[in-house]
Amino acid sequence: MRNCLLPLCLAVIITSCRTGPEGQTNGTGVYYWKTSLDFDRNDQRLADSLGITRFYLRYFDVDWSPTFGMAVPVGELQTGWDQPMAGIEDFQTIPVVYIANRVFTHDQDVDELAGKISDKLKRMNDNVSYSVYASAWQEGRPDLAELPAEQLSQEVDSLQDRFLRQVREIQIDCDWTPESREAYFRFLNAMKEKNPGLEISFTLRLHQFRDPDGAGVPPLKKAVLMCYNVAPVHEKETVNAIFDPALIEGYLKRGDYPLEMDAALPLFTWGALFHEDRFKGLASGLSPEDVTDNPLFEKAGENRYRFLKDTVFYDQFMREGDIVRMDGPTVEGLKSVTDRLAGISKVHSLLFFEWNPVKIRTYHAKEIKDAFQARR
Repeated sequence: MRNCLLPLCLAVIITSCRTGPEGQTNGTGVYYWKTSLDFDRNDQRLADSLGITRFYLRYFDVDWSPTFGMAVPVGELQTGWDQPMAGIEDFQTIPVVYIANRVFTHDQDVDELAGKISDKLKRMNDNVSYSVYASAWQEGRPDLAELPAEQLSQEVDSLQDRFLRQVREIQIDCDWTPESREAYFRFLNAMKEKNPGLEISFTLRLHQFRDPDGAGVPPLKKAVLMCYNVAPVHEKETVNAIFDPALIEGYLKRGDYPLEMDAALPLFTWGALFHEDRFKGLASGLSPEDVTDNPLFEKAGENRYRFLKDTVFYDQFMREGDIVRMDGPTVEGLKSVTDRLAGISKVHSLLFFEWNPVKIRTYHAKEIKDAFQARR
């Protein structure tokens, strides 16, 4: 197999030094889901004010290529001198790799796949550490340029080592199925063998939480329960594809799971576009504020808006009468689900997807995090 891997929906989370059962951390974390690094001192101050201690950083995805007949990388995180990440060395950084489920439905050597992913992660950790050094250089440290070569090398090594010491975990994100379960679980065991000294964690969908007997329980100690993307986005009957508190409550009724976990809540929105009840595409990042009191739309029901004229909208030609469904959380909905999660003993920390300073303030992330911790 070639040294290729897919883009991964990586995220970044931050944790306090308190730990729960099985070494579970009780701090707050956030996913960073961009393909380039862009985190400055203002971002660091906001993260500190939220009590964030973990950054789940998306490194790349992995998907199956029919052309090459192998798993390949997609959407790799861009790192280097022009991709500064100021202050990231002060947080625990968790590299995240998303792997499409179809990768594990093909006949392949999962041990070899684990080796290639592990090697790529090591190389990318070095690249991110270089971005840490670049941030220090660009933020007004002319002394670095004036240092003798040997001392400069030591300073660079110190900055990079500070970042690398904070990388103590790798997270694998995959929505496995009964068909792929055996291969996926063998892959997770191989990842543990390839990365001694590092925790390997995984993401857990709500349907897998509700039915651990049917879905199977991965051979790891730590999970993140993803409390978002709960319904098919392309179906017109869907109430809210990203966050439906009533639907989530149903998944959480069981209330227990064999492993310790954190839970991730969404801080993002999109608009699902429909023409004659058929899905046309997504308006990524569209917010309720963008359609409320907008002369292009009229209200057409709960979180639905009707186009009042023909127009091109997010690269889609929309006709008069077409519908956009606004998917995403509300503050009240987040608080309701947070209260339910706080009552599940296996859930130790709240995480947020994804890092967006505007959304963090809009959805009162600190207030929600504080309410959860008060219940613990």
